[in-house]
Amino acid sequence: MDLNVYISLLGRSVWASLNTYYAVLDETDHRPEIIWVVTESSFEDQLPALIEGYDVISTSFNIKPIIKTVILPEGNISEAGIEVRGLVDSYTKEDVVALDITSARKALVAGALLATADNKPTHIFYLKIDSLDDSAKPYLMIPHQIQTLHDFRAETRSPPR
Repeated sequence: MDLNVYISLLGRSVWASLNTYYAVLDETDHRPEIIWVVTESSFEDQLPALIEGYDVISTSFNIKPIIKTVILPEGNISEAGIEVRGLVDSYTKEDVVALDITSARKALVAGALLATADNKPTHIFYLKIDSLDDSAKPYLMIPHQIQTLHDFRAETRSPPR
C-alpha cells in the first residue's frame, strides 16, 4: 500500500508550517493521507490552530488527511531524532514520506535530519522567505516572488553515475 505521509516539525511559527503545507500542495503532487505534527512541549498550545489550518487548507485541495501529533521534551536532539526516525521507518519504501522543517527550532531539525540522513524521507521541504516583515499571514497574501519552496532531498541527490 503506497501512502503519502507528511511529517511537520512545528516550532515558533504556525504560519510558517501552514504556508509550507500550502506551498507543497500548490507546487508539488504530494497529497498526504496522514499528517504527523512533531513539536516540543513549549509549542503544544499551538497545535489546535495548526490542526485547524491544515484541515482548512486540505479541504481546499479536496483531501482529508488524518492528523496525528507527537510532543517531545524541549531541546532534546537525540529524542527528536529517534522519534522522527521511528515515524519515517514505520512506513515502507513504497510510501512517499515528506518532512517539513520550516518552522522547527534547530534541535528538532538537527535531530530529525541526522537520524534520516540515509535518503529517507523522500522529500525534505523548507519554505524560504526573503523577509520576515509582515510574514505572519496566509501563503497567498505574501508576494510569491519572495517565497521559495525547496526540497532539500531532491536538490542534494547525486546524479546517477
